[in-house]
Amino acid sequence: MSITKIDDHSSIKTNIPIPFSSWNGETVTVAITRLKYQHEQEASCIITFTVPAELMKQLVEQQWFNLLPHTITAQVRFNEIDIIEVRAILSPAITLQIAARNGDVETILAGLLPDAISGTQMADLAKSEYWYVLDAKQSVSLPPVFGQSGMLRQGFQTTWSESLINHVQQLDQVKSTAELDLATQIEACLQANSLKYEYFSDSIIRLRYSSPAGGTWIGLIRIEPEEDLIVLYSVFPEQIPAPLRQGISLQLMGENYDLLNGAFELDQEDGELRFRSSLICSEGWNESSFTMLLNDQIQKMEHYLPVVHQIIHES
Repeated sequence: MSITKIDDHSSIKTNIPIPFSSWNGETVTVAITRLKYQHEQEASCIITFTVPAELMKQLVEQQWFNLLPHTITAQVRFNEIDIIEVRAILSPAITLQIAARNGDVETILAGLLPDAISGTQMADLAKSEYWYVLDAKQSVSLPPVFGQSGMLRQGFQTTWSESLINHVQQLDQVKSTAELDLATQIEACLQANSLKYEYFSDSIIRLRYSSPAGGTWIGLIRIEPEEDLIVLYSVFPEQIPAPLRQGISLQLMGENYDLLNGAFELDQEDGELRFRSSLICSEGWNESSFTMLLNDQIQKMEHYLPVVHQIIHES
């Protein structure tokens, strides 16, 4: 058993197999990897655990951890090889009682461990009905056609994520970056719109677009949580030849002048051309604004992709 305390009374990283029981006496064992407890004003507690795909199928079919069919927002087929990471939130009523008794993250961990390990008389929190799954994600190694870097992430969110986490946020008026981080919200939006994506790095999501007119390009979503900023890039598939860069730069300056949102950027060193736009999230996540920005990127590329292609090849 390995336990690492991240900061005082808030988060613990671990790797402990915990048997959870149901009302009918059945049990399933999952590996707890993280436990986060927020106790400022309105308390909340979220655990992260991992399960193999076969067990995940059982959890869904038998509705463990309140995985009711109507709460799952998307149907996903997990592969049988890679582990699935699940987040679940403790019943708010139970969390409030723990907070009222000045409990902390270690109190909750003791309630999850068998008495023989914890050595306490803490109430048993390893009950499936006490926890509500927020989301489940599986990171898959990219196929060779995509190169060596990045991971493809697939999964689903539940409506408990909105009803329970947003309820806590409204009560305490505090943004929790662990529960409502920008990356999680962006992933949920991409999944809801059936957009395939992969992680190029920890802070960059990569997408591949195809235009009805036949063109293809790469989209990048750069996430800067410290600045509450999301930056979207659409990268043109062809680099601008060196003799054309100065002339095209002048043309792009004129295009940028008339654009209400976003701007073209041309790298004078290697000729990479991309369209950039940004979304400031200082007031919190706004799915409508993000979707509009994403659609604007697609429309801009569908318009300018053949134009740039023509300029390059006619010259």
